[in-house]
Amino acid sequence: MLKCIVLDFDGTLTDVWQESNAFTEGFQADVQRLCADHQITPGDFYQQWRFSEQEIRENPNHFGWIIDGKIAAPAMVDPFVMTGTLCNHVMDSLGVIMDRNERREATQPLFLSNYRRAEPSFRPDVQETLHALQEIVPHIFIITNSETDAVTRRLQTLGNGIASHVAVHGHARKFLIGNAPSADFAQIPETLEMPGLERPVYLHRGHYLALLNSLWRAHDVLPEETLVAGDIFEMDLALPAAIQCHVHLMQHQGTQEHERNAVIKHPRGDTSTTLWELVGRVQAMTH
Repeated sequence: MLKCIVLDFDGTLTDVWQESNAFTEGFQADVQRLCADHQITPGDFYQQWRFSEQEIRENPNHFGWIIDGKIAAPAMVDPFVMTGTLCNHVMDSLGVIMDRNERREATQPLFLSNYRRAEPSFRPDVQETLHALQEIVPHIFIITNSETDAVTRRLQTLGNGIASHVAVHGHARKFLIGNAPSADFAQIPETLEMPGLERPVYLHRGHYLALLNSLWRAHDVLPEETLVAGDIFEMDLALPAAIQCHVHLMQHQGTQEHERNAVIKHPRGDTSTTLWELVGRVQAMTH
């Protein structure tokens, strides 16, 4: 019996490609000014940005959101991840702030400030979907890497009291690999090999697992009674799929073929291009 639905936010409930335009322009301009403080001319910066973007697009499996030397999410599936990946590639190529911790401290505020300024652009049927899910399943949560307050404010723009009925848990850090006692991972393989992807997918994401476990304990729910919906298989769904959750991939223009294949072949997986199809799946599972 399905008791709980966990939704990602950016890309899952939103049209991330539409709303990211202003973010990408603003973040790129801020990074350019940061590089200028290190004697990089605007011409050199923008030329390197073009070169880096071309290289990433030509070799998408080799690039992504790198955490402690490991790719935590692929670059091409999300414009926010793509822009962050581009930032690091450009700064590496130009030799700017080569210490990763120092770079993160310098660029993270730029990333967050531009994200806050981006206008929300929701997928069609998002209001109807959230209302319908609330009628079917007792517990609905949004687990997102974004800030809790920023996501809550965006939900409030939908009106009809939607934000008050969906608990938002931000700063999920689904991208962090490890960061949990080894006993928590005892039944979870360290990596997953995916046909069509020329590198491993890391499943030991301790912060994400701890957040899921805390919600299940608080609401007396089991993983197999949970459906997790997200738009990035590697970051949103791979771990839940490995611990008996049902998973649902929300497709968009950045969805990769290996992601679609992974959920289609998974015994508790499915995928769709619209939110209303997700509602249909949930209805079928509860009847």
